[in-house]
Amino acid sequence: MRRPIGWLLFAIMVMGFAVSPAQADETPYEDTWKYRAEGSLAFEGLTNNYGFWEGVDTKLYARINRKVTLFGNAIFWDREAQLSGLAGVGAYIEWLSFLYTYTSVYGGTNDPYNPLIRVDHDFNFKVGKDGFVVLTLGAMYLKYHSEHWDIAPYAGVSAYLGPFVLGYRLIVNISNPDAVVGLSHLATLDYGTEGDHSSYLAVNYGKSAYSATYLTTPQEIRQNSLRVGVGHRHWIKNNWGLFGELNFLWLEQSYEKFGGMFGVFFTWGHLPYAEE
Repeated sequence: MRRPIGWLLFAIMVMGFAVSPAQADETPYEDTWKYRAEGSLAFEGLTNNYGFWEGVDTKLYARINRKVTLFGNAIFWDREAQLSGLAGVGAYIEWLSFLYTYTSVYGGTNDPYNPLIRVDHDFNFKVGKDGFVVLTLGAMYLKYHSEHWDIAPYAGVSAYLGPFVLGYRLIVNISNPDAVVGLSHLATLDYGTEGDHSSYLAVNYGKSAYSATYLTTPQEIRQNSLRVGVGHRHWIKNNWGLFGELNFLWLEQSYEKFGGMFGVFFTWGHLPYAEE
């Protein structure tokens, strides 16, 4: 029987945050890193005999300059002795003082839960005094290892209020074939300071909708879903720290999923300021 190692990871995460030393003896934190690496272990337990899943997630960020950040990401899952993987690259680019974009392209192994390809792109516009409000407009495209493919335009707004960031996003998912439309809402609350600690709450509620083409007579399937995630990132030293998340997913008439993730990050290199 598979041991629920996820609970052990969660215990390690809590202990790590609890015993992490203060940074009083260090120089003040400066956001000048050039490279950042992250690695995490994840676990998910599903009801209705879907099993227990374990995963590994690795990321590497590289700042080319103050306006361009590139990243690579690889994710591996063990779903009841069935291995699968997802890998991708992306970029954050500041084009103007009020405009930056996010772009990513991922590819996955042949697995029912993986897309063959996923492409995300969004535009982010800073408005208001000091750009404290950010308006987002974008879309994602997913092609699966079957005749199914999705296109999902979305729009959102974020407000930066001191150490708090409030966010909302409306996502319109159009599932093909048959162009079945489902809506979802994502609300987020972040609190914290870079270089010290940060926490977040994310709630996603909506309707999963698609055409069940595997049935003899294809029919439209609609299921309400709810996902709640709570996470924390804690700097132990100026150049490294720990992070983790606990999450819950409910999919109507299907299953519930309880999950968590624990990881470590570290930075190196020095990105000079513009005047240096």
